[in-house]
Amino acid sequence: MSTLMKLYGVPLSQPFRSVAWTLLLQKVPFDIKLTVPGATSRIGSLNESFLSKAKGRTGTVPLLEIDESFSISESPAILMYLCEKDGYSLYGAPGTPRKALIDSYMHWHHTGTRSLSALLRPHIRPELNLQVTDADYEKATKVLESLNNGWLQGQDGFIATSDEPTIADMLAFEEIVQVETTGTLGSSIALDDYPNVRAWVNRMKQLPHYDQVHASLTVLGNLVEPNETSMPKRLAAATKAGVAALQEAQQSFRQDLQSSKL
Repeated sequence: MSTLMKLYGVPLSQPFRSVAWTLLLQKVPFDIKLTVPGATSRIGSLNESFLSKAKGRTGTVPLLEIDESFSISESPAILMYLCEKDGYSLYGAPGTPRKALIDSYMHWHHTGTRSLSALLRPHIRPELNLQVTDADYEKATKVLESLNNGWLQGQDGFIATSDEPTIADMLAFEEIVQVETTGTLGSSIALDDYPNVRAWVNRMKQLPHYDQVHASLTVLGNLVEPNETSMPKRLAAATKAGVAALQEAQQSFRQDLQSSKL
């Protein structure tokens, strides 16, 4: 029986990637359990099989199953748990200014950077006939201004610290890179107009495992430009590539775990 933790979700999910990337940086192997957010199908997050894993607390991903008796939902809580087990790597010790700043960002994230997902949703789910509104673009501009002039002001490094990334960066970056890579940020908004954000994005892209974690986005590509391939086929191809890349990225960790059991 596998002793690995199980991460439920899909590689195209921003919160899922923030957890997967953190696990890779911590060199912790994990199994991927594909779970489609909002779906009632056999592998959907609203299916009874998934809801039972979540103990009825949530129908969202990601979900990290530590063992058969314990699972955690909500990406900030998952990330804090992982860091506390890892000696506060990528986080901060209790009572420190570093931890306080990280916690402050993660509370703001839900109504801040996370709101950028509104720009993507109509393209991913065309059958819902959703529209990106002027208010959505205005909100995106305010979020980028807050990051540029607030969270990253005067920084030549990362959120809450100048020398290394934290789980605050993991959460924030996935929202930014999603709309940047898919071209859904809008023609009137350019990251280059926010120099602190642009420099930070470039630094994040230099971290280990960036390519593997974001393979799904690379395959999905630009969602605004014309494409003859149907969206379901594009999503399926991106998901397949993302899972394969994440599995490849942790092969050495898995080998180390197997060797330790010999």
